[in-house]
Amino acid sequence: MNLLTLGRLRNLASPVGWLVTRRGALLEQALRGGVWLFLGDAFTKVAGILKIAVLAHLLAPSDFGVMAIAMAVLKGLEFLTETGFSAALIHSRDDVRAYFDTLWAVQLARALALSIALATAAPLGGWFFAVPEATPVIRAIALVLLLRGLVNPAVVLLRKDLDFQRVVVWRLGGVVVGLAVGISWALVDASAWALVASTVAAQVAETALSYWAVSYRPRLRFEAGRARQLFAYGKWMFWANVLAFIGMYADTMMVGKVLGTGALGFYQMAFELAMLPLTVIGAQVRGVMFPAFSRMTDTAEQRKSFFLILGVLSAIVIPLAAFVTVFADGLVAVVLGSRWLPVGPSLRILVWGAGAATLSALVNSLFQARGRPDLVVKFALVQIGSWAVSSYPLLIAWGIGGMAVAVTASCVLSVLVKLVFVTRLLEARPHAALRAFSVSLAGSLPFVLSAPLARALPPATPWLVPLAAAGLVAYLAILAAALRYHFDLWPGRGGPLGSAA
Repeated sequence: MNLLTLGRLRNLASPVGWLVTRRGALLEQALRGGVWLFLGDAFTKVAGILKIAVLAHLLAPSDFGVMAIAMAVLKGLEFLTETGFSAALIHSRDDVRAYFDTLWAVQLARALALSIALATAAPLGGWFFAVPEATPVIRAIALVLLLRGLVNPAVVLLRKDLDFQRVVVWRLGGVVVGLAVGISWALVDASAWALVASTVAAQVAETALSYWAVSYRPRLRFEAGRARQLFAYGKWMFWANVLAFIGMYADTMMVGKVLGTGALGFYQMAFELAMLPLTVIGAQVRGVMFPAFSRMTDTAEQRKSFFLILGVLSAIVIPLAAFVTVFADGLVAVVLGSRWLPVGPSLRILVWGAGAATLSALVNSLFQARGRPDLVVKFALVQIGSWAVSSYPLLIAWGIGGMAVAVTASCVLSVLVKLVFVTRLLEARPHAALRAFSVSLAGSLPFVLSAPLARALPPATPWLVPLAAAGLVAYLAILAAALRYHFDLWPGRGGPLGSAA
């Protein structure tokens, strides 16, 4: 093997070796964790699409509708009763093992109460949605709540210690089992019960694997003093979840009430298209940066890491929003069909709200890590308040486009105020946030230059494809150069990832 071939193999192996190792500085571990979470989420999405693609040929649309009702009720109950205790343990810099038994006791009590309540109130769900056949499905899905309550409480250590490789393997075990059981069941019994079996089996596997992921074995023991300590932090996460729940559904309910289901269909589609790619990124940011910031020992380290990640995140989020803004009509025509073209104007607006929400996820992670979860709640109140003031007048004046403006304006206002506050909190220079956005402006340039030609072309023309592809290639080249030379985030270059060589 000559030296040139050996060099190529080393260059190829370096990123792979960096991904599988657990060595490196704290920020390096956090970035690696983000990659692992992204890969795990991508695998989960692919498995979900595969399951839907197969089951769609075996089940009726009504079967999916019944399951959707059951899962909506379950998710609503879980979301509105989240204790925030796990977040409290991740934030703590002390040894948290003494809290696991109390956490498990609370976790089990909550799961038992919710599962009994869900099973008892199942007929109300069927009545509310006018789908009586949903009642037994809701009762069966209540078992999922109980199984989640049995998950090993010590898995919080995986996130706290940034061991996201093990988190991904643990989670994917349930995904694979759910996929296999769902398809197998549907081949024998083509009904909504195939979806129920898939969901329950996935949770059984995930619960069982949680005891493989960590060696701790919990005991059913409750200590009121420790619970009070966890609640002092967790109560703010509870209220943050309540406000997030309101924020997720208030605009939808108002559009449906004022403009009807037709307009709501267009608005909901624009919202989903705008939010999906960016909120996935936001979920990875929350999952990784909260424990990473919590482990940083001083303000200087948090300041350096925050503005570095803000720069990288904005270099992804803002150009992506620019791409969607320029090619919105073409994307809608290709993905949804020409009858959905009214979605385009709202999509162009909402994608910027989604970008702002993604950046907010990073700021919220810092607030939580610094022991100020109350700031998450207070800024959420500001955001909801600004939306509440403007939403109805704008909806009446401009229809779904007006609601898109109200949602986006509230998100952008919130993140701008947060960044000003964070700059002071971290004792940074006033222009630190502006400098972090410099690469995002350069990355958006290819799409800005493409805009006049894109607007001149019909939405469904094939000429949009090479134009969009050229813009994406130029953007990726700018991003790669920025990661290598501006952010110094490249294995083997001696920066934050330099130890991976």
